[in-house]
Amino acid sequence: MALANSCIENHEAQYTHAKAILECARLQAQRDRDYNSRTTRNQIREEFSKRNKGLVAYGWQIDVAEALLLGLDASVIAGTGSGKTMPFIMPLFIKDSQRVLIISPLNSLEEDQVSRFNTMGLSAVAVNGDTYSDQMHKEIQNGKYNVILTSPEMCLQHDRFRSILKDPKFASTLLHIVIDEAHCVSQWGDKFRPIYSQLGTLRSFVPMHVPMLITSATLPPLVLAQVRSVVHMNAQDSFHLNLGTDRHNIAWFVKHMRAGKSDLESLDFALRRHAVDGVITELTQTMVFFDDINVSLDALKHLRARLPPILRGQIATYNSRRSSKSKRRILKEFGEGKIKILLTTEAAGMGCDLPHVQRVVQFMVPPSLAIWVQRAGRAGRNPTMRAEAYLLVQPTVFQERKKKEGNVLDDGDTKYCKDVEAGLRTWIGPKENGTECRRDSAAEYLGDGARRKGFLFLEHLPFCSRSLIALLPPTILTKLATSQKIRTLDALVDAGWSRIFVKRHGAVVLKQLHELDIKHQNEKDKVAEEKKSQKLKMALEKERKRVEEREAKQLRREADRAQKENERKIPRPRGRPPKSSLARNSNEANIALTGIVPLFAITNADAL
Repeated sequence: MALANSCIENHEAQYTHAKAILECARLQAQRDRDYNSRTTRNQIREEFSKRNKGLVAYGWQIDVAEALLLGLDASVIAGTGSGKTMPFIMPLFIKDSQRVLIISPLNSLEEDQVSRFNTMGLSAVAVNGDTYSDQMHKEIQNGKYNVILTSPEMCLQHDRFRSILKDPKFASTLLHIVIDEAHCVSQWGDKFRPIYSQLGTLRSFVPMHVPMLITSATLPPLVLAQVRSVVHMNAQDSFHLNLGTDRHNIAWFVKHMRAGKSDLESLDFALRRHAVDGVITELTQTMVFFDDINVSLDALKHLRARLPPILRGQIATYNSRRSSKSKRRILKEFGEGKIKILLTTEAAGMGCDLPHVQRVVQFMVPPSLAIWVQRAGRAGRNPTMRAEAYLLVQPTVFQERKKKEGNVLDDGDTKYCKDVEAGLRTWIGPKENGTECRRDSAAEYLGDGARRKGFLFLEHLPFCSRSLIALLPPTILTKLATSQKIRTLDALVDAGWSRIFVKRHGAVVLKQLHELDIKHQNEKDKVAEEKKSQKLKMALEKERKRVEEREAKQLRREADRAQKENERKIPRPRGRPPKSSLARNSNEANIALTGIVPLFAITNADAL
């Protein structure tokens, strides 16, 4: 908690500094060219609403746009789906005759943003190896487009396009440069796409007053410092906004695999949510990330084999081996819901507007926590959606190396078969006291924390997947659940758990086992006592009924004896008994009736 508070205080200090820089720029512009901040901000707000069907811009979006208009370099860290793309083009609402250059890592992302910007009344174009032509070259030179989306390779290695960027006429109309998904500078700039490490060269193409904006959902402090160094951005005099990257509507889970690449069965859970009598009837919108294309193709065969024929077409792969046309079709069908499960590599991991993804799965650990957070952020872009992110962890992540290979590092920490970034290993593992959350680990790693106040997170607490059980492989869980002999730390080691984790967490596990044993025994005793009480109650009820039946029989016998005894005591009468008064009255009534009948008959005869 102290860590989270520290992150929040740091955010508040950074935001205060950023607001002060922005205010100084406003005052300077007011002195130099009679700039009016209120008028400018209102104009941006009104134009944004007109172009976006009445939507209202966030105050921070207008802050970033105003900073760019005032010539300030800016950096924005905000979660996926937060709206950080809008400040790219908001300054054009004020200066519509100028242009914006956006550096994007993927062609698919360029095309997606071109479509969005064009619907807002702008003229946007994607410039890449697939689209570049003589006609496009002329159109860019003639100023047809005010939003140009392209790649580092096109800017620095494509001679014809680079000549446009270095043209003073073009540079004079350039409002600012945006480096989208700026974490790629650090992630790819070393070996995969070294051209990213040369993006600072763009500064030499344009006048010094042209500002630069860098944005990402994952810029840990060290990565942010590296990116700033590459693009020559001074942290002290630039506008920096860190909205935090935590997504309160995503529940985070860790699942342990039984093997590595061959354990495709670990993906089967993604098919089981909508099953009726064991038959899958519907699939959930899911993205599954792989770091190996061949494994994703094997997974496609595996998952399709477990589906009825009618659903098999709802699973597809997306990777660099597909043609541009095929990639566009796949993303379009996935966005429309025709494809439900997308097995993808990094190619679909950034920027694309896919608002209906309910679940993200990472098959085996990625290279870093930043990459995992970035990919997991594909889920739940709609903040009202309840989403899930699953990290499938292979056994080698926590398997210690054999002693002959040297299983202890110089600092005393244990070596594992799988090298994993320290931040990611910390995120996967539980906390010492069992009370801290993975979100706190991510907050420390990413320098996060500002947006975490006041939210109720999905896994707090009934859905939480941060307990020690997440670190225990299935075989160890089985032994813990079935063995009554595990009472010591050595017994945990003998059961197969890593000695380093036994050392760190064994006492907590044994304590939990002891508490569970006591709870189980109490429940067992309670059930036994209830059974005993029920049995006694049934016996008493049976005895009560037996006594009642015996007493009823006795009463009937006594009544019968009494009746017989009374009958013997009554004497029989001798001679003819005298006629009773009732009999005499009966005779008299008969005589009277014999007199009435003839009279009645006579009366009826007269009537006839």
